Amino acid sequence: MSATRVRRGFAALLSLWVLGVAGPGAAQPDPAAGADAPEVGDVPSGTGILSGEVVHQQASPDEARGAGVDVLLYALPGAGPPGIRRAQSDASGVFRFEGISTDPGTVYLVGARYQGIPFPGARVQFRAGQSEQHVKIRVGEVGEDASKVRIPQLEIILEWRGGDVVVTEAYEVANAGELVAHVAETRRAEGGALFSAAPPTGATDLESPFGLPLEGVSRDGDTLRFYGPIYPSAWGGPFAQRQEISLRYRIPVGDPVFALRRGLPAAVDRVVVRGGAGFEALSVEGAEVEAIDELDAFVLRGDALARGLVLESRFPEAQSDLAALTRREVRVFLELDGAALAVREEHLFHVGGDAPLLAPDGGALLSMSIPRGARDLRFSPEASSWGLASEEGTLRLAGPLPTGERQFDLAYQLPRNAPDVAYEFASAPSVPLLNVFVADTGLLIETQR
Repeated sequence: MSATRVRRGFAALLSLWVLGVAGPGAAQPDPAAGADAPEVGDVPSGTGILSGEVVHQQASPDEARGAGVDVLLYALPGAGPPGIRRAQSDASGVFRFEGISTDPGTVYLVGARYQGIPFPGARVQFRAGQSEQHVKIRVGEVGEDASKVRIPQLEIILEWRGGDVVVTEAYEVANAGELVAHVAETRRAEGGALFSAAPPTGATDLESPFGLPLEGVSRDGDTLRFYGPIYPSAWGGPFAQRQEISLRYRIPVGDPVFALRRGLPAAVDRVVVRGGAGFEALSVEGAEVEAIDELDAFVLRGDALARGLVLESRFPEAQSDLAALTRREVRVFLELDGAALAVREEHLFHVGGDAPLLAPDGGALLSMSIPRGARDLRFSPEASSWGLASEEGTLRLAGPLPTGERQFDLAYQLPRNAPDVAYEFASAPSVPLLNVFVADTGLLIETQR
């Protein structure tokens, strides 16, 4: 599973451990890795040193349970691809990464794997003039006692995208015990999950919000069983932050009234429900409306939790006439560095009429091709609520699009594998005005237009 409110970097680091990403310094492939696990290069080189120690929470001072622990260093450079390096702690629990970049724009994530469980350590950046950093990684023993696990809050977010409602569930989890709560794969067939949840019947495309595997989760019919790991909340450091397990699924919209009914895990203390665009008429049975983060949300607690979640919303009427969409302009910004061509696109358009614009079933309002080999694809947050989805190198915008002047941005990188690098733009419907801005980094531009 991935986390959303725990720093995203730790989620990425834990997911890399799960996927068994190979990198320089790995003595052998991680046995959890599939045949198609992605290859990632080394971290950026330089004169920096990152050292640290693995500390076992339950070990006495004369025990060496922090020895021989696998440690992973994950680099996120400001420009260029990410990198990975591995090490192993010595008999005293000490590890050391030498010859790494001290560029302040590079973020390092360091963590460990102990008894098959990933443990986040720290997020590190070198300051200007700094050449050494030292970190501490806590590891500990594992137990299967679910009685110490609680869900202080379950947040449910609803988004209307095309012909579906996308539901994101974020489980804040807490562990009052002294051991990491985790049920080993070999024991999961016997039951004993840390907690269970039942997404509604008809839910499809079950995944984590980052599109990563739902590690530590199994599905039995309409029931999801969560097996951890959930770290002791009293450990401090990254474990003192909010730990969260998230999942996402889709529910087809059959008629203008959307209804969702489902039971809630017994361990949950409070449920917060939020509705995005299109959910202005949302109601939640037994909930109180509270202002959270300056936005109104429906909150369930106490006796209302035992009755489960019952919500309903009537969608506003939408139009589907593609003539209501007018492309205005696309602006493309290109900048080349030593490793990649950075591409940023701004798409400007206008939606006429007095109702949101929704693509016909199975169709798209806009479609844009992404060049082969593009990586690190990102787009502006509002584009997600407008039904933007990626499929086999093509971005499709399904709606609903609000009326008026609108803009969404996307960015990605094209790796530079040769002296030349090619950028191609293709979009439907056609664009009346395409502006291309190129940073002057000594490029020689060639174009047929």
